Amino acid sequence: MSKLQPGTKVADFALPKTGGSTWRLRDAAGSKLVIFFYPRDMTRGCTRESQDFRDLAGEFRKAGAQIVGISRDSIASHLERSTFLLDGAGRLLQEWRKVRVPGHAEAVLEAAQRS
Repeated sequence: MSKLQPGTKVADFALPKTGGSTWRLRDAAGSKLVIFFYPRDMTRGCTRESQDFRDLAGEFRKAGAQIVGISRDSIASHLERSTFLLDGAGRLLQEWRKVRVPGHAEAVLEAAQRS
């Protein structure tokens, strides 16, 4: 997968979501979008990261941002923990690679509030 640069329009994509329905990038059109990829379910770091975003969900809403967490829970997805912030038009605003969990959700929130 090639690395996107800030300002690049992200192509629409679809993923299955809990309950059997499908989530599409276009479902978030008009809102900022935080997409965080976590490498494995039910681990301390991934659980903490998800809880941090959950705890700040109200603040993200006030900043006009939706949050989506994605884990394929496969070997390939365990190579890197990443987060991406997109604007309402689907352009990449900022990315975080090789995330350290403590303080991460707060840093993403600050970026969403600034943009």
